[in-house]
Amino acid sequence: MVVLLFLYLPFYSIAQSPCILENNTIRRQSQLDSIPLLFPECDYIDEIHVIGKDIIDLTSLKVLKKINSIVIRGTVIKSLKGLDSVNYCNNMDIIGNDSLENILALKEVNSTFKISIINNNKLISYEGLETDSIRIYLEKNNKCRSLKGIKAKNVENITIWNPNLETFSGHEIEYVQNMNVAYAKHLKGIGSLDVLKLNIETSEFLVDISSIDSLQNLVQLNLFGNKNLSMCSIDIICQNLDNPAFSLQARTNAPGCNSKVEIRQKCISSTNQNETENELSLFPNPVHESLRISGLDGDVSFSLYNHVGALIQKGSTSGDVDVSGLPSGMYILTLTGATSGDKTVFRFVKM
Repeated sequence: MVVLLFLYLPFYSIAQSPCILENNTIRRQSQLDSIPLLFPECDYIDEIHVIGKDIIDLTSLKVLKKINSIVIRGTVIKSLKGLDSVNYCNNMDIIGNDSLENILALKEVNSTFKISIINNNKLISYEGLETDSIRIYLEKNNKCRSLKGIKAKNVENITIWNPNLETFSGHEIEYVQNMNVAYAKHLKGIGSLDVLKLNIETSEFLVDISSIDSLQNLVQLNLFGNKNLSMCSIDIICQNLDNPAFSLQARTNAPGCNSKVEIRQKCISSTNQNETENELSLFPNPVHESLRISGLDGDVSFSLYNHVGALIQKGSTSGDVDVSGLPSGMYILTLTGATSGDKTVFRFVKM
């Protein structure tokens, strides 16, 4: 029996770990089951590809603690049971397993360079993904409606392509350097992620990106190919249009969000519209040196806030507010009547 198994799983071992399979592509369950029989002492495999509908479970891999690279594709496994003891995997691809319902067995994997979980139609949760991975790809797992279950401290790159995602929250991810989002219908919960650089593309149903305002550490934003996205004049963008430390690129979106010129005009228009809705008016807007408030009957108290709501100046005025010393960006001016206590709020752009 052992001889027969050896015939359709040819491989050799070296004296020390890892074990290296001569033919690392496994397409039959019997091939997979032969590994612990032929190498009972092997707990570290260099590379293995488990492929095809003949594969029904991974339990024969339960002795493994380390895997340099594993591909699990097109199988009919329901879980990853068998990988429960693996604590390190440099590269892991879990792709197109239509019966896969959970990835709980990955909880012990605490370090990976890259992990891809793609197009697994019955997977409903990312619970079990608790690895500190450099690169994470989560694509077309359409029953996963949130990022619940993911735990990671530092992620260099995370890609999320899922039109059915209901929220970007629910995770325990501490920091993301680069985040790529595609096919998104909305960005609900994206503020739960500490993202440095964000790329949003090919999201034809996306019309509102205001949730990005909550990404306080964002320094780069790319908006490409979102054909119904016309409103990009959100606070974080208007505030940073002239900030050399903030990179913005926008193209092939709807008119109004195809360039900095279009976006700047929307930023100015939105602040001017705010003025017409009040009996008082504020001008000029944008402003270089001094704001003029018309319609005042006397002195009023004012408070000046930056785009994240931090108070940066307060005082009283009968019509003028000096803003010459402010950095370029979007600001909020609140006026409080001396007797009535009524509040009037303006947004303005400092050039």
